[in-house]
Amino acid sequence: MKKSLQALSLSLAAGAMLLSTQALADSKCSLKDGKITVQGTGTMKVMPDEAVLSFSVTEIKDNAAAARNSVEERVTGFITALKPLNLGQNQILADNLTVFPKYSYNEGKSKLEGYSAYRVVKVTVDNLELIPKVTDLALESGINEVAGFEYQVKDLESVKKEAAKLAIKDAKEKAQLLADGFEVKIAHPCDLQFVEAGSIMPYRNRLMMAKAASDNAAVEASYEVQPMTVTTQVNAVFSLK
Repeated sequence: MKKSLQALSLSLAAGAMLLSTQALADSKCSLKDGKITVQGTGTMKVMPDEAVLSFSVTEIKDNAAAARNSVEERVTGFITALKPLNLGQNQILADNLTVFPKYSYNEGKSKLEGYSAYRVVKVTVDNLELIPKVTDLALESGINEVAGFEYQVKDLESVKKEAAKLAIKDAKEKAQLLADGFEVKIAHPCDLQFVEAGSIMPYRNRLMMAKAASDNAAVEASYEVQPMTVTTQVNAVFSLK
C-alpha cells in the first residue's frame, strides 16, 4: 500500500511539474494583450559552380543484338573521348541500356519492324568552360541527341542556411517595426516555422541538335550562365506585453 501511495505521489508531482511548465509556456505566449504576425523572406543569389550535361543515344536495328551493340559502341566511344578531360568516375554516369521491340499496326494486326536500343549518359563538369568541349565530343562520338544541361551549386545546403538566416532577420525586423509603429512591446516569440518557398531556380538550357550546332554564335549564347536564386520564408507570431 505504501508503494502504491508513493507511486501515486510521484505521478501527481510529475503531473504538477508538467502542468506548471505548460502554464509557464502558456503565460509567456498569452495572446490576451494581442499578437504580431509576420512573414520574413530571405533571398540569396549565387552563381552556379557546376553543370550536368545530358546526352542520349537511340538506335533502331533489325535485331536486338545489333541495336544494343551500336548503342554501346557509341557510348564507349564517347566515354573514351572524355578521358583527356581528366573527369572523375563519379562525373560520368551511363544509365542502364534499354532494348525493346518496335511494332507497326495495320488493321488490328501487328508487325515487328525491328528493335530499338536507348541509353542516357550524364556528364558533370565543375569547369563550366568545358561545356562546349564535352558537347563537341558527344556529337563527334555519334551521340544523336543532346538533351540539355542544368547548372547547379555544389554546396547548396550552405546557401539555403544563409537564406534562412536572412529570413529570420527579416521577420524580427518586421515585427519590431510594427511594434514601434503602434507603440507596443513584443513579449515572446510563440509560433515559428519555416515555409517551403520552393523557389530554387537553376538555370536550365537545351542545346541544339547536331545539324544545328554549326551556328557557333548561337551555341555560345546558349551557354550563358545565369545566377541561381534561393528563397526561404519563415512565419512568426509574437505575443505582446
